Amino acid sequence: MNADLQPEGSLARGWNVLNGGQTYHFELRKGLRFHDGRSLTAEDVKWSWERALWPATGSRTAYVTLGNIQGAYALVAGDADELSGVEILNDLELEVKLVQPASFFPTLVAQGASLVVDRATMEHATDAWARTSQVNGSGPYRLTTLAPRSKVLLERNGSFVPRKSGPSAVQIAELDPSEGLLRYENDQLDIIGIAGADIDRFSDAREPRTSQLRTTPSLTTTYLGFNTLLPPFNDHHARRAFAYAVDRARINRVTFRGHQNEAHGILPPGLLGHRPDYEGLAFDLHAAQREASRSSHGPITDWPDLVFVTAGQTLLPDVATRAIVEPWQEHFATRISVHQFDFIDFLDVIENLDDQSNPSHVYLTSWVADFPDPFGFLDVLFGSDRPDNHGGFKNHFVDTLLDRARSESDPNRRARAYSLVESRIINLGAVVPISHRVSHELVQPWVRKYPGRSVVREWLTDVEVASP
Repeated sequence: MNADLQPEGSLARGWNVLNGGQTYHFELRKGLRFHDGRSLTAEDVKWSWERALWPATGSRTAYVTLGNIQGAYALVAGDADELSGVEILNDLELEVKLVQPASFFPTLVAQGASLVVDRATMEHATDAWARTSQVNGSGPYRLTTLAPRSKVLLERNGSFVPRKSGPSAVQIAELDPSEGLLRYENDQLDIIGIAGADIDRFSDAREPRTSQLRTTPSLTTTYLGFNTLLPPFNDHHARRAFAYAVDRARINRVTFRGHQNEAHGILPPGLLGHRPDYEGLAFDLHAAQREASRSSHGPITDWPDLVFVTAGQTLLPDVATRAIVEPWQEHFATRISVHQFDFIDFLDVIENLDDQSNPSHVYLTSWVADFPDPFGFLDVLFGSDRPDNHGGFKNHFVDTLLDRARSESDPNRRARAYSLVESRIINLGAVVPISHRVSHELVQPWVRKYPGRSVVREWLTDVEVASP
């Protein structure tokens, strides 16, 4: 993905689209090599995609990225040994056949699950493989050191054919925020991310380093999700009642201190289908009361106590959770208990909302784009058969439009279809969008070129650094 979030060839010299978007013919560049010098061929591409889809690999994203290739489902299910939809024509060419046309397929294969790995290394890899210098990559940077929760050292791969740009060496350090800022102000770091009060400080015109603050909109949406499988939120009127009672404008102005972008829809700015003028279900306590009275579960006093789940490890719920829950308790006079989990356990909770022993009614989470296309938000999160449809939302109209949008080649028609999908999801109260994240970073003046990081993409080769 380039700086404009459009797919461009890296290992591929180019590609042709055939069969109305159902077949892709890729041609690799000449002279491609893994970091150990071994030639990289079309066979390596096919094997890497197959490995990503193997059940034993346990990838959480491979089927989203590669699932439209013919034979992918059989591979994931363990019913096949190879990806039947990929044909090797010669060392530099391969043909990919899809189940249904997809104009955004090149965007999908620019992402992590489809990156090319070395078969000889991976077939003998141990659990400790990724923490050693045994990693034999195919990209512009070579891993030299990986110390978990500490640092990553990279050096530029001089034999990488597609691009020769980017710093010769990079260190990525995981630091406490205060230590990171101290090292930055001592000119020991080129780029750091900041949050909270530090954003206010460096936004102040009186701060000497204010010109070094960079803000980059991120393709991320923070939202409330409802468990549509469990009363009372198996009724859309109950969901709409609670949605109308969320004052997202105040949350973003006061709780987030204006550091994020207020969200009215699911699709973040910069994504096909985003509507800057869309209002969604705006804060309206009278409408909230009206919707509650229409619920099939009777008066709110007859509703069960509610369980609100979120990720966190503090003694008290975070400020965003309190800014949502406390007004709900006041307005609806209902009891809501907040359960916090560390992130891994939280994922386990929301991924199993269909378990009848799971008492969770509402969850607060964020979704970060793996690739810059509305498919990655609306289809992945709300398609009836999608594993990341945590709240169990199902709607025939939505599924029909999502199926149409997947195979539509005209971007305007795709955008219209996704707009209709987004409106239906919001109007039925499946989720309540809260904010779209903005990345705040300090960048030293000797970093002459830095594109920001709005989505998962290869950005290091776009950076230019002069001597401090």
